[in-house]
Amino acid sequence: MCCRPCRVTVEPGRACPGARRRCGRVKSPVAVQEQTRKTGADQRRKRLAKRLAPMVWLAKGDDAGPMSAHTFIDYSELVWAHDTGCEDHTVDSTPSERAMGDGRYRERDAAGPVAWPPCEHHNGYFYSNENTRPMASGGPPGEEGFFLDMKNSMHKGGGTGSPVYVQRYPRAIMYWFLYGYNDGPASFNHEGDWERIAVRLTKKNKPFKVVFWRHGKPCYVRWENVRKYKGHPVVFSASGTHASYARKGRHKVDVPYLPDFYDRTSKGKRWKTWRNLDRVRKQPWWGYGGGWGEVGETKHTTGPTGPAPFRDDGGLHTTKRC
Repeated sequence: MCCRPCRVTVEPGRACPGARRRCGRVKSPVAVQEQTRKTGADQRRKRLAKRLAPMVWLAKGDDAGPMSAHTFIDYSELVWAHDTGCEDHTVDSTPSERAMGDGRYRERDAAGPVAWPPCEHHNGYFYSNENTRPMASGGPPGEEGFFLDMKNSMHKGGGTGSPVYVQRYPRAIMYWFLYGYNDGPASFNHEGDWERIAVRLTKKNKPFKVVFWRHGKPCYVRWENVRKYKGHPVVFSASGTHASYARKGRHKVDVPYLPDFYDRTSKGKRWKTWRNLDRVRKQPWWGYGGGWGEVGETKHTTGPTGPAPFRDDGGLHTTKRC
């Protein structure tokens, strides 16, 4: 509560004569003006992100739909995967999003079962806000690392009301999509699936490119050549893999770790992403660096790393045309 205005002039923070409470500190006109400027700029960025948010065509018959990161975590256990035959360790059966993002969970890797004592924790701690996805480059050794083990019943996702997570860059806006499952070819599937696109901006915040991430390296399409839905760029989500494309149809996939196959995109359900946008850096789990999904036989069948501070822009400035 604010105290009543003093009837006499006193220094800020001093009590009025005979008053029980001190006068509240008054912001200077310069501080008020700066706060107003920041609020106005933030509102303009929000409007821009909403105006440029994509309309995503989900593929017909795709059973693994988009979902909220909060739902993913709510239906998951946070587990530390051990390598060399040692049993995985459940760190928290009801993980806290804030603790995940702040790095309050910690674990150590384990010596192999032939060591003595077998599978004893050793070396220093790894924290949940570090790059700790199992089998990740630069992370813990081998298959060691944090991962979210979600209930299989949630692989279907939560539908087209699910949020899209916005990540701002100086001249770009990235839109992150989370799906419950990736049903790839020839058993190259995995629990959890983070996908994305980005809209590149000019100095005057005008869109001039859309970057699409799919298998392999991302590519771009110039803004004027991207299909639009009421001014929003159109994205086609591939059936099963959810790779992002600018057109519907068949798309040949040629990457070293996968057999040759075709992604297929079609017009199934519309996902009007501008109806539910969340800033990714404002999420309580922002900072979590483990896997989103259980550990598979290889890194390509293990739950991926999601948006995180330690990740680079991942090809945002690609010069490859789609």
